[in-house]
Amino acid sequence: MRKIYQKRFPSVKKPVKCKFRGFTLIELLVVVLIIGILAAIALPKYEIAVEKSRVAEAQIMLKNAQQAMVLCYMQDCRSWRNTDFELGGGEWGCNWSHTETDCYTTKNFVYDLTDNTQIIASRYKNGEEQYSLGLLTPYDGEGWDSPLSCDGWTDWGRKMCRAFNL
Repeated sequence: MRKIYQKRFPSVKKPVKCKFRGFTLIELLVVVLIIGILAAIALPKYEIAVEKSRVAEAQIMLKNAQQAMVLCYMQDCRSWRNTDFELGGGEWGCNWSHTETDCYTTKNFVYDLTDNTQIIASRYKNGEEQYSLGLLTPYDGEGWDSPLSCDGWTDWGRKMCRAFNL
């Protein structure tokens, strides 16, 4: 008969208790509080940065429209709309304009092109006009190199105009 030998295992040690089991409730609350404070500081700055990028888009569109008007002014044409004038990212027409060619609507702005002396880009938020950007045209005598103007119609719009330094 064979003798069965049992293998000897080294003695199993008792499990060691960890000194650090996790975070306490106070530590978690402090972290959440710090994240909340940082978010409260960062969100308004982020909103202003996003609006500034939208204004940059509007400036490009307004300059394109102004250049079309300057070209028409120099060629003595009857309407600047007869020039090779293209805007991108939107469509002609809006709900308040009396003709389809007087207004151009994009995701962020409504461009009013009815007046020959000024081109206006209006920013709407929740159906209410917040602020408008204006650029003079050559028909007013000063529009060849006019600066962009900003008019705020609500508190938020005035705050944005101050942030744009216009």
